[in-house]
This record gives sequence, structure tokens and C-alpha cells, in this order.
Amino acid sequence: MTVVAIVPALNEEAAIAGVVHELRSSVLDEIIVVDNGSTDRTAEVALAAGAHVVHQPERGYGAACIAGVDAAPDASAFVFLDGDATEVTSDLAQMIAAVLDGRAQFALGTRSARAPQTPTRGNSASETGCSRSS
Repeated sequence: MTVVAIVPALNEEAAIAGVVHELRSSVLDEIIVVDNGSTDRTAEVALAAGAHVVHQPERGYGAACIAGVDAAPDASAFVFLDGDATEVTSDLAQMIAAVLDGRAQFALGTRSARAPQTPTRGNSASETGCSRSS
């Protein structure tokens, strides 16, 4: 199974390298940063950090997410994160495992460390994983 992170980003030059580096040390197979019309060096910095960069000139988080999904046709599951480094990814492996082994069809995290530590109801990560239906 292939797990791909989709990171929509708009003018996140200062934060995007840290986001990509943190994700590269996780259980992901690919990291796609979707540059959503940045006027700074977001795309260049993301590429240098090791991400696959997709350009989506149509502004909007949804348009960026769709462009990322379209760029990963062989993915089995997706993780969606913001490019501003506000998420905590410590529970990412647990959340992905819950989706991949069938315990959950969807996992949604929160930015609150006080949330329950349950992969299907939220935890200290704020990633979203969902599987591609066949």
C-alpha cells in the first residue's frame, strides 16, 4: 500500500522545509506539496527539502487537495496536512495503521494534545488519512 501526504501551501517558505523534513522521517511513501499560487519561494524550498511539488494556480484549499490527489494516482491512502508547521505528527503512524489495517476508513486528528488517543476519534496529531476506494 502506498501512503501519500498532501500538503497544500500558500506562501509557506519559512515553514515548509520543516514540515517536509518531519514527514520524511515518518511512514509515508511520498510527500506532495501543492503550491497554491505562492509569491515566495515555497515551491523551491519544498523541492529542495525532498517533496514532489505540484503547482495549482486555482486558489483554495479544496483545489489544492484535489491537485495533490490527482498527482498520486497509485496511492492507497492519503494524509492531508497544512504547510504552516502547526500540526503535531507524533501519532501519524498509529492513524495510518488504523486506516490500512481496516480498523478505520478515515482518521481525523486535532491540534489539541488533550484529545483522546484514539485513531478514529482524534488525537494529538492533526493529520487526516483516508483510503482510496477501489
